[in-house]
Amino acid sequence: AAVIRWQQEAEARFQQIQQEHMARWAAFREAGGSDREGLGLHALWRSELEELARDYDGSPAAARAHLMLGGMYQRQARWSRALPHLLAAWEQTGTEMDATPVRLGFALLELGRIDDLGALMELTGDWWPRSEHWKQRWAMVREGWAAWRGQSALASQLCGAKALAAWARAMGVEGLSDRAVVAEARPEDAQGFSLARLAAIAGRHGLRAQAARHEPGAPWIWPAVLHWREDLWRTLLGAGDGGYWVWDPTRGRMWMSEEALEEEASGYALVPAGVLPAGWQAVGPAEAAQVFGRSWAAFLADAVDRICALEDPASCPPWNDGGLDGGSCAGSPGLNLPGRMALPSQASPAGSGADLEPAPEIELLSSLGPYTGMPRWRVSEPYINLWVLDEPWGYRPAWGPEVRLTLMYKQRNQVTTWDNPDPWEEIECGTLSPNVISSSFGPCWRSRWFTCVRQDVVYWGSDDHVLVRTPGGSTMHLLVPANDEASEPDFHSGAVLRRLRDDLNEQIGWELAYPDGQAYQYTLRVEAQSGSEAVYFLTRYTGRDGQSLSFQYQNDTVCSGQQPLVRLVQIIDAAGEPSTLYYENAAFPNRITRISDPYGHEAVFQYDADGWLTNVLDVAGLSSGFEYGPIGGSGNGATVLRAMTTPYGRTEFDLRDGSTEPSWVTRSAVITLPDTSKQIVVWARKEAGEYTGFPDSYDPSQIPQGLPDPSWLEVQSADAPNRSKQLSLRWNSAAVQQLSTTNLTDLAASDLRLARIRHWLLAKEPNDASDILSWEMPPSLDGQTDGPMTWYGYPGKNLWTEVGTNSLPSLIARVMPDGTTWWQWFQRNDQGRPTQIVERWIEPWRDQNQQERF
Repeated sequence: AAVIRWQQEAEARFQQIQQEHMARWAAFREAGGSDREGLGLHALWRSELEELARDYDGSPAAARAHLMLGGMYQRQARWSRALPHLLAAWEQTGTEMDATPVRLGFALLELGRIDDLGALMELTGDWWPRSEHWKQRWAMVREGWAAWRGQSALASQLCGAKALAAWARAMGVEGLSDRAVVAEARPEDAQGFSLARLAAIAGRHGLRAQAARHEPGAPWIWPAVLHWREDLWRTLLGAGDGGYWVWDPTRGRMWMSEEALEEEASGYALVPAGVLPAGWQAVGPAEAAQVFGRSWAAFLADAVDRICALEDPASCPPWNDGGLDGGSCAGSPGLNLPGRMALPSQASPAGSGADLEPAPEIELLSSLGPYTGMPRWRVSEPYINLWVLDEPWGYRPAWGPEVRLTLMYKQRNQVTTWDNPDPWEEIECGTLSPNVISSSFGPCWRSRWFTCVRQDVVYWGSDDHVLVRTPGGSTMHLLVPANDEASEPDFHSGAVLRRLRDDLNEQIGWELAYPDGQAYQYTLRVEAQSGSEAVYFLTRYTGRDGQSLSFQYQNDTVCSGQQPLVRLVQIIDAAGEPSTLYYENAAFPNRITRISDPYGHEAVFQYDADGWLTNVLDVAGLSSGFEYGPIGGSGNGATVLRAMTTPYGRTEFDLRDGSTEPSWVTRSAVITLPDTSKQIVVWARKEAGEYTGFPDSYDPSQIPQGLPDPSWLEVQSADAPNRSKQLSLRWNSAAVQQLSTTNLTDLAASDLRLARIRHWLLAKEPNDASDILSWEMPPSLDGQTDGPMTWYGYPGKNLWTEVGTNSLPSLIARVMPDGTTWWQWFQRNDQGRPTQIVERWIEPWRDQNQQERF
């Protein structure tokens, strides 16, 4: 009885803390308090939770407090505080709360504690979270765990390599990338780089550096590579906003208070050579050799995977038809043949390049534009994400933008370091950090109009870290410094995020402006009641013609008033005519059940008992059905789309990921079409020498010659040992019938050559492989001879294997059958648009050149 009373007392205190914090936060916002004042309120909240966790340790209330605190400190990368809280939550609750093993798993992965993570995986066994949101994040942890075991040395070395590369950039030295640092690794670096080794590598690359130790309270030197108490390497960039800016390989540039920096840093650092200021001491080689750091921060960036045609079509690269390929894998390249000048954005319709890919089975619907009636599927590369797009409803008003509902299913969309659910995800009452809820079509589905700006000022300590969920289904991490009015252009789309201000110069929201003139305005700000984040919802869209659509919302609450519910209720066209959205599902009050235009035409949406979208009835009365199940077809994994049925037949999706054992096939999709034929797409992660019978380097005859700038390509010599890395492979239906086995992990070299192969450049920190194409090769005609490679070159590279300064290529080249080189060279403006195109090819006895200026 005494234990029960003690637990009840702890629970009462927990609820009191939560209610008092929400009340203080509401009063603070009503008074118009600043973000800095808000930080003080959250510091008070954390201190109260810390006291509860200490005084009632072992109670269920304390376990929830530990989990909340662990998540808060984890977002701030304050590992000396986060890890003890997460371990305490795990010891007390195990898998009772979905977030506990997921957050702990991410922490152990990022900290490089692979043995501890292995123990966690053994203890959890076949367990999967109940919530779909946490299932997707748990899949990321398991995939990262498998990838680490497959590349343990590289995984350990990337932490120091990324920190040293960031330090070099901060010193104004270009050309030293993380991969260049890893290339210097020795056998003794297999568990991570030491301070002594980082100093030696820096010296070999012309950087004058010294190992040193910082005394508590002494002024910091920057830029510097800092050693964390949890055996990590981080880069101190400078001071600002009353604290310090730190480069984190997982989070990018982030702000830390002086208290947090003193608490996390061990004192050891790599600093510029010279006289050390007071409070610093030089560290000898023997001592520096004992200071190690390692972590794992390489994930495929699923969050940036997008449908570019729904944002700015001109930002679509030539190998991507915009994601509107009419029900197949991403289309064959829009390569312009010699003497046929065309802009990259005017790529040939998917499947029209018969000379590049034998018997392509890609339909030509992309030439009809995005509005083609029935749902269409695609598999994006290199992410191997299944997408389904549908336009079940819409109309063209007398003037202004068309009003259309674009539905998108995206298999994976999680942000690595941001574990708050999106507003349109499932409603979860009783969560420890209630989030904002909005209109929804069920898990993994969203609309083009489900775009928002999420601002997380509480955790970052500065208001310039902004996350944008874009109209094309991707995520932008943009920086808007407090004294600036706009961000730098987004790498992929060129979009700029601007502050919106009223007549009194007060900020009232944000505007996302694309280079083609489209603009999305977000002025409806809704905060989670805990103040953990603010969400700005779309209120106006302006098309290229300057005409606008407006969006109206209804504010409510769910979960006994604990979570805001913001539902889109009307879309107003440029002529002032409204279309209405209806919510008639009592079990899921944020699910859209109907949408109706001003003329009575409507589409209807149905859901199952778990809230998944199962049926769409479009304005023409045509029905499409969707079925779901665990990834891989069995077990308790993340739920994915398993089948789609339309009037044209049934399409089945067998989707798998790398969340179990290390394998060269880390992700795969096997698509069974209505005629029972199959297509296969995989993402392969292997090192040189691991593909038996498949070359690791290039034949000299495959490398283009006579280029305007060869440094833009990834490869300048045939012995470059990176051919078999970062590959996506796609077999069309004809190729699948020729495979020697249906087991994807046992494919022979001849099977690999039957695929259309794409090789992807590495992203700059903090991601892994990018979605920027280096080269592609069509299927071999005989399984033995390579097809002709098409190469893509980019300016501004720090390393051949990395992306440059633009997502669109400035050079496309190919060796022709007669051994000569054909190429196109593009000069682009600041928005990525071509201003000049030069094309060169060779005909018998003479060179041919063609130019166009814009």
